[in-house]
Amino acid sequence: MFKRKFSISVVIAFILILNPLTSFALILVHQTHSLSPKGSTSINVVANGARYRFIVGISLGGYSPNPDGGFVYSTDGYKYQQSSITWEYPEADGVFNVEGEESENNYLKSLQWQTPITNKSYQIKVKGKRWPYGPGGGGPYDPNWESTASGQITAPTIYDTALIKDSSKYKAGTEVSVDPSEVLVVEAKAADGSQDIKNSEVTIFWNLKDPSPTNSGSGSLSASSTTTDSTGLAKVDLTCSNTNGDDHIVTAQDKSSEPSSSCDSGKAIVGAQIDLSAIDLYGTVAEGNEENPGAYVHYNIDNDNGNTSGGNPIADKDEDGPVSGENDLKQATITLKPSSLETGKVILKRSNTKVRTWKSSTKGGNNKILVDSNEKTWDLSDSNQRQDFNNVKNNLWVEGYQDNGSSNLTAEYRDAENNLVGSDTIKYTFIGAICGRQPTPSERNDAGSTFPNLIHCEWSITGEATPIYNCIAWSVGETTTWYVDVEAHRMHPYDIVIDNVWGNGDSTMTMAELDAFYDAKGYESTATGPNDADVMYYSGFHGARKKGCNCGAGKWIMFESKCGEWVRIEHVHNQLNGVVYGDPVRYYKHK
Repeated sequence: MFKRKFSISVVIAFILILNPLTSFALILVHQTHSLSPKGSTSINVVANGARYRFIVGISLGGYSPNPDGGFVYSTDGYKYQQSSITWEYPEADGVFNVEGEESENNYLKSLQWQTPITNKSYQIKVKGKRWPYGPGGGGPYDPNWESTASGQITAPTIYDTALIKDSSKYKAGTEVSVDPSEVLVVEAKAADGSQDIKNSEVTIFWNLKDPSPTNSGSGSLSASSTTTDSTGLAKVDLTCSNTNGDDHIVTAQDKSSEPSSSCDSGKAIVGAQIDLSAIDLYGTVAEGNEENPGAYVHYNIDNDNGNTSGGNPIADKDEDGPVSGENDLKQATITLKPSSLETGKVILKRSNTKVRTWKSSTKGGNNKILVDSNEKTWDLSDSNQRQDFNNVKNNLWVEGYQDNGSSNLTAEYRDAENNLVGSDTIKYTFIGAICGRQPTPSERNDAGSTFPNLIHCEWSITGEATPIYNCIAWSVGETTTWYVDVEAHRMHPYDIVIDNVWGNGDSTMTMAELDAFYDAKGYESTATGPNDADVMYYSGFHGARKKGCNCGAGKWIMFESKCGEWVRIEHVHNQLNGVVYGDPVRYYKHK
């Protein structure tokens, strides 16, 4: 046994004697940088474990054999003493290895560096001795030399984070359906800003995200960080949640917290996700408000196309259409994730017939979805039904069909075995001004030109045209009197002048005189606004009376106004503001 060891040693020694220039394989690195003797260079490197090699930058030549007698000969006219080469480096900043005198590093010791996980400046220095050789000495005698490399240790660029399923990659912005508890490989790359970092062990940190809405279950990663392989890829395993509808995004980043560079993967969705979203009279309905208070849409009682029957307007809700000018339907959207699903069923349901859904904002007999039935199903395994669903999912139009009330719309996704995977519900409340009749087309045109802030479905006619009483009279509940502010504005012999009766008759009605009038009628000016007022007085000598009805289901404050000799209308408190009447300046309430 001892003899075998001795024989092997002798053989190795003999080989080394015969082949003194034999090179042993160096560790592969991302980049090699040369330091010219007596020179300095600026080199930025990438943090997190990128590997670099620094060598003495000379050109071999000018003498043979080379190296010889402990010297390496360079074409610059100097011979470099191999034993004199020393490297100085910041030992705390990564892993350093002074390498042997291999052919790849010009037969002079080189420095291999695996960078730290930090961003900072650095400096590396190499020293040695050299002598001139050949005719003329190659220059003045200058044995001692040194060189430096300095720069910044910068963050790697993390990119191309992807979920791997069935050999396909799902990057940011894409989605993939996964089974409960399925395990996926996640990969990411690191680059130095211009090329992938290869032949290194760059540390990439992993973070598991739970996109909104919050998952019911939980997923996990096999490690908080891993390192890249020789090709530049880092990988980690994602174990998905066991709950249908949950979803995951994995973020690869250069630090565990406050990263300088990060990149999200695509989204893994367990089973599938379905979301029903709505726009109502007040904008996009927030996710947390979809069932309480829900969405508010007009009860579609107006007459956008001007159709009549016997001189009476036909409510838009009573026509299948298309209805020209229809503007009271509101959009809803079904979002199914992953969007590429080709199995299972999407079902849209309504809880009652107060709501209708259409494929067009102007309705139409060929655009019915939930009109004649309470449920619509799309089988995604059928290419025609799948195409129909994709055509309408972003183009659903919701109509309030029956009087002020509520209805639920629910979107469901069921898998191929008809198991319920996910659902989403929106409560709709339909609101309209229903205390009076809807205006005829000509009345609506008159109102629109005089009061441009009036919104269809939000006002109605509660009293017919008459010259017997006016707005001020109605504001105090009277229907047989016409009040004017001053004598000059008298229109009829029977008009009552507030300035004469409750003032000093100087042809100017003051607020004190107006207060005296309302005081005599049982009101005081202690209200602060439309919420607590029973009467609003406008700057243009107009009075409106609180309606006290449930029109608007609490979303509107309804008042009632007699409009000169024209009709009396109910309206939302601020929709008569404007040029004709001005704005409310005085608020009264019952004593």
